[in-house]
Amino acid sequence: MTGKRIKKAKESIDKEKEYSLEEAIKLLKDAPQSKFDETVDLAVNL
Repeated sequence: MTGKRIKKAKESIDKEKEYSLEEAIKLLKDAPQSKFDETVDLAVNL
């Protein structure tokens, strides 16, 4: 059973698309907010 916020967030993301950093940040900011402090981890290969 999935919550309403998660369903809404999943609908806005295309799993087949590779997003630019700017697009990914915009998606994160537009996603429904949760009831706790959220964080994002980023791993980069150089």
